[in-house]
Amino acid sequence: MLFSALTPSAWLESATGHLPGGLAWGPLLFKAMLVVNAILLWKLRFAAAGRAVELESWRPSRRAMAMLGALLMAAFVLRVYKLETCLWLDEVFALVESIRPPALTILTSFPTQNNHMLYSVLAHACSSVAGESFAAIRVPAVVFGVASIVPLFLLARKLAGETEALLACAVMAFSYHHVWFSQSARGYTGLLLFALLATWLWLEARDRGGNWWFAYAAACFLGMWVHMTMAFVLAGHGLAWIASFRETRWAPVPAWIVTVTATTQVYALALPEFLRSAAGEVSLPSQWIRPAWLAGEIVRSLSVAFAGVAVVMAGGIIAAAGFTSIWRHDRAAALQLALPGVICAATMLALGHNLWPRFFFFSMGFGLLVAIHGAFAVAPSAKIGTALAGLLILASVYTLPRVYSLPKQDFTGARDWVESQRSGAERIAAVGLAAKVYPYFAPAWPAPATDAEFAQLAEPEWVVYTLPPQLQAWHPEIWRTVQGRYELARTFPGTLGAGEVIVCRARKRGGS
Repeated sequence: MLFSALTPSAWLESATGHLPGGLAWGPLLFKAMLVVNAILLWKLRFAAAGRAVELESWRPSRRAMAMLGALLMAAFVLRVYKLETCLWLDEVFALVESIRPPALTILTSFPTQNNHMLYSVLAHACSSVAGESFAAIRVPAVVFGVASIVPLFLLARKLAGETEALLACAVMAFSYHHVWFSQSARGYTGLLLFALLATWLWLEARDRGGNWWFAYAAACFLGMWVHMTMAFVLAGHGLAWIASFRETRWAPVPAWIVTVTATTQVYALALPEFLRSAAGEVSLPSQWIRPAWLAGEIVRSLSVAFAGVAVVMAGGIIAAAGFTSIWRHDRAAALQLALPGVICAATMLALGHNLWPRFFFFSMGFGLLVAIHGAFAVAPSAKIGTALAGLLILASVYTLPRVYSLPKQDFTGARDWVESQRSGAERIAAVGLAAKVYPYFAPAWPAPATDAEFAQLAEPEWVVYTLPPQLQAWHPEIWRTVQGRYELARTFPGTLGAGEVIVCRARKRGGS
């Protein structure tokens, strides 16, 4: 590592396919962090000497291992079934910008916030081996998703016991949302995996010390490499540490230092581009930045009708009971379950960022743990608590068919239908976010990037778009033209909230 630090910056840029100066100050930072991490590894080698991670005291029973294994098998089958459905827009962006390029380019570029670097590297490897396909680039999401059930079991077992841990894992295994994200070529299931793993390891390290802190640092680092919002989990851990300082003293600090330096190392070469472009992305005023929209979207995604609102309220009461029970027994653990999501929401609100539900997916495991524990907390007996948890599992199973009924977004269905309906002379234009997607699905379609480019097309006969709030906020002139001069031809629904692909056709002269 120290030898590599002496490598000229021009060599690093040439090896990664960049022109001299193309990585700005990234190579200098990369080399500096090589020196820092080499020194840290040298010191930690002595600090870790003779410290073994003892596993005997938390090894699950054979019954629990068998049931957990069965849940993992079921989860795997549910997540590979119909894996080859149409990509949704973020997956297309990820494929074109972050997965398809050479591996060294992936590691040295960060053009948009849509890049989940470790996921991109793994998806690139899968597509290199199996060929580029929808299923191939989703394989890491499947693996991360199935694997995330294991740390949920470990964390729930530590805080609530083996029975509740298995019940929480069963809900996750059959969860519509967990299957949905496990079939999406994004890093959110990886973030969930490492958020759960890091939280469990923090609690184990607090109780046992030694190499548990190094394992915790590794989980934090991998989570940060998947997605930078892992920082919200670390912030929650930090606040919990302050609240329980007497128990741990300064023990977590070296682990956090290692996390920061290792994370800086893997992002160093891409950091200049990130600060130039991705860090400056803004969210224009739209319904997506409103907390009320987020709450409504969560309710909609759960398919809650008026009759089900009472069920949601009851679920809130049960979750509150579960959190209160954990708080009474282990305040630091309770804070670690709640604070990451709260910090994430507060940060997004402060920045005026879009409040997309996927930003909070990493808290799913925490929520399930609290909900299952709450079912036992409010129940007068363990049998009734188990029955309540069983209802949650049945509710999860009931929602599963929805994830397979439609693609996330049906871009290919809309493309094929329009091509079958139009005459050879009729023109098609994809606008808004669809203009960024259809160059992949339909390269021949015009895809105007601005209102002015759309005006130059002189009103094509067909217009295709998706996610109306984005089109309305970012392209108001196109939005007004589409609403005033076009009529709805057909809508292609998908499982992504408000992600229908909308096809419009120009009104005939004299039409209303």
